[in-house]
Amino acid sequence: MCRDESELVQNIVEDISKSIVNQMPLPIAEYPVGINSRVEDVLRSSNIESNDDISILRIYGLGGVGKTTIAKAIYNRISYHFRTKIFLENVRENSITKGIIHLQETLLFKITESKNLKVHNISSGTNMIIKSLCQKRVLIILDDVDNLDQIKKLFGKCDWFASGSRIIMTTREKRLIDTIGNGV
Repeated sequence: MCRDESELVQNIVEDISKSIVNQMPLPIAEYPVGINSRVEDVLRSSNIESNDDISILRIYGLGGVGKTTIAKAIYNRISYHFRTKIFLENVRENSITKGIIHLQETLLFKITESKNLKVHNISSGTNMIIKSLCQKRVLIILDDVDNLDQIKKLFGKCDWFASGSRIIMTTREKRLIDTIGNGV
């Protein structure tokens, strides 16, 4: 096999490996009692499996009631419909301990799979995310969002996603429920 063919085979193997890793289900609770009925209720009531418009689903509740588990189960159920799918866990905690720029870099890495991306400031990070995802049909889950500023610094106004995109956010903050999707 000549060098060009071996490079081509190597590229194909890398693409398939990335695809397989990207299809791995997220781990959920060891004994997820009643989770399937909750997921069914959410999917049925939100029409999240349709390809119409952009859907922003908000999951609200106290800490420890299973918001993240439900979000992971929904992700596992519908992620195969999306080429770009991202589960960004612990947004609240990571924005405090590591900062918004770290969250932006994590999101960009998951979008582009490039380890060499560096975000120099929050505004440029938001613009890089928008350019990377603009007009793509995506599934993005932001877990444990606690303020509107986090969403704006990650996505801007959320008005540039392609039709059929699904954005799911879990939160403990009731005030975000009404705000998200209304002008965000």
